[in-house]
Amino acid sequence: MIACIPSKGRSKTVTYKLFEEVGITALHFIEPQDADSYSALKTICIGKNDMGVGFARQFILDWCKANQHQWVIMCDDDITAFGDVIDRKCVKKNAGIFFDILTTAKKLPFALYGINFRQYAWSETKNYSINSKVFTAVTIMNTDLLQHKYPDTLKEDITFLFEAIRLTPGVMKFNKYWFNTPPVGTNQGGCFDAYQRGEQDTMNAILNQYKGYVKVVSKKDRDDIKWDVAKFAADHKRKIV
Repeated sequence: MIACIPSKGRSKTVTYKLFEEVGITALHFIEPQDADSYSALKTICIGKNDMGVGFARQFILDWCKANQHQWVIMCDDDITAFGDVIDRKCVKKNAGIFFDILTTAKKLPFALYGINFRQYAWSETKNYSINSKVFTAVTIMNTDLLQHKYPDTLKEDITFLFEAIRLTPGVMKFNKYWFNTPPVGTNQGGCFDAYQRGEQDTMNAILNQYKGYVKVVSKKDRDDIKWDVAKFAADHKRKIV
């Protein structure tokens, strides 16, 4: 198992240290224009600049397949902690949680496995959900089961999750394992510039592609998309928990 971190403009990232302290190799997949600033880190160049995070994630998936990495953690570059929920409290742990997840995942048929945002994990009543919840930012992938591609848009990871439900046995979320990260679109670098420009084109495309399974919801500072994962899974005859 390795951790693959798509990264752009964040050479000061420390996420990789969380993995390395438990013996998981962490690789940063970067654009050519960032090569010098990331010289102190373990990097692989994705070959092109400014192609978007979907391009970067697809490069990672293709690279992992070509190099025979079946089990991979796809992780954002601004994750600051991992943990578990014990007695409805978020308890900080290390990236060793992924060894526990992998032990379970290897016994199951699903293509993608996710964990929760820290701010939501404490309130979960179920240990896991199957084909019924969105997850993002940190994903454990069985690359042998993944033949579809990431789109070249924002929210590419959730779109990829939907297609995994459609084209594979599906996805599973470990509700009480968690990660900590800044709010979406607030951290300089990464997708910050894209979020600052707005998401309307992406939202329109998603609303058209997944009509009946998505809707726009208003948040305090922006509009967002609510995804009906369970309905999509049910209509594609997938197991739902």
